[in-house]
Amino acid sequence: MHRRLGVATACLIPVMVVVGVATTVMAVRLNRVPPFFTPGLFLALDLQIIGFAILAGWAIQLRHRSDWHKRLMLCATILIMSPALGRILPMPLMGPSGTWAIFIATMAYLGAAMLFDAQLRGRVHLALLVGRGNADPRPAADRHRRVQPAARQAGRATCRLTAGARLSMI
Repeated sequence: MHRRLGVATACLIPVMVVVGVATTVMAVRLNRVPPFFTPGLFLALDLQIIGFAILAGWAIQLRHRSDWHKRLMLCATILIMSPALGRILPMPLMGPSGTWAIFIATMAYLGAAMLFDAQLRGRVHLALLVGRGNADPRPAADRHRRVQPAARQAGRATCRLTAGARLSMI
């Protein structure tokens, strides 16, 4: 069941990217940006959907390594939670602190995963650090098991994209 759903989901990832970017650009063109966002910041949020696609694609590529796969999929999901949280939280009433509230909420999920890893394994798994966007996966991944060269390149791109997406929320 998981594999069949995974194949269907993998087919949806490019659609999500195209529709997400097109929707954002169209909203800016039609001047339908939420009042708590500047048009530039709203466009910068597209980095999150692109980062999601990279993390999810990398997780699919590493599906045979369940430790990496599940953590990268979690990070990909966390990366696109911002719009959902923005609809749940009373953003217009929160003003500028609304983006901080979303950032803290998403980081709480990542922090919980890191805490779980630290307690269960004695250390935080490298995939969570890569998914957070501030770790270079090459040295530790090469020390443990071999990670395919394409996965290493995706990891470097992910670090740059997710770091930019996180900064765009501030």
